[in-house]
Amino acid sequence: MKRMIVMGATGAVGREMISDIEFMFQGIDLDLKLYASSRSAGTDISFRNKLIRVESFGEQTKLEPADVVFMSAGSDFSATFGKKILEETGAILIDNSSAWRMDPEVPLIVPWVNLHQITKKTRMISNPNCSTIQMVIALKPIADHFGLESVHVTTFQSVSGGGKPAIDRLADHVDRDILLNKSQKIDPTLLNDHPERRSFNVTPADDQLDTGFHCFEEVKLIKETRKILELDNLPVFATTARVPVFYCHSEAVSIKIKTEASLPEVQDVFNDHEMICLNRSREYEGFDTPRSWSGRRDVSISRLRLPYGLKKSNHIQMWIVADNLKVGASTNAVAIYKALLEKD
Repeated sequence: MKRMIVMGATGAVGREMISDIEFMFQGIDLDLKLYASSRSAGTDISFRNKLIRVESFGEQTKLEPADVVFMSAGSDFSATFGKKILEETGAILIDNSSAWRMDPEVPLIVPWVNLHQITKKTRMISNPNCSTIQMVIALKPIADHFGLESVHVTTFQSVSGGGKPAIDRLADHVDRDILLNKSQKIDPTLLNDHPERRSFNVTPADDQLDTGFHCFEEVKLIKETRKILELDNLPVFATTARVPVFYCHSEAVSIKIKTEASLPEVQDVFNDHEMICLNRSREYEGFDTPRSWSGRRDVSISRLRLPYGLKKSNHIQMWIVADNLKVGASTNAVAIYKALLEKD
């Protein structure tokens, strides 16, 4: 029997973790404990056709031994309680927050990319940022075959990256905007009553800018990509935007490679990759989008192309879509532990 704990079980990512545990560990005997804040304690969550009661976690909570703890309760919670939970449970801890990602002692893992960075002594593992995960899954085969010189990425990130409150806020804004606007033309004066309005809008940064005008989301994408790919000096140019989409992040990625390649050669590196679905459509209606990809546990690559007019090039462009709550968070976290068990 495997004893598992999910911290932050009632949040958007926590609920997806429970779903992914059920999906990935079919036929394995599990003892699953669910914890959340006192506000959410008492909630019943379905797992294997039974209801599990969510328990409250606080400073005085004593945890039983476990094999793995999946944690998605925010960076402050992880920084405060992470080591305490490790000591009490004796478990492997897989943390979805940003608290430990850049700690040199904590591996930052995407199991299809850098599982080798986990050693037998590893007990704490960090789950990367959602936009980083889907991009490095696409970059890794290219890096292995052709080498990487630089990466330019613009992200189009869904509001669910901000959790359930952000999802509810967009839904509320969309409803009110539609009700307030009787005509087809939207009156912009009706759309400015909230500083974080997402409906009918695009925000070119999702948090405060540093002195160099980079936002934290961009810095995470840059630093995490380098750490995961073990390319400390890789030039990564990132712009992260928040768009009025509920689920799935999209990315427009341009890559410079070390060795010239033709389009068929680039396409071939994605063949038979368990996490990548290469969409070769030439039709506008055939492209993968957040709406078509929501809920999936793999990564879509479409519009894979070389610069206009070239048969071979050192430059590649692509469009990447993945569910940020699945691939970008819960699926990656649960897959880390599953891969470790298979590796052992």
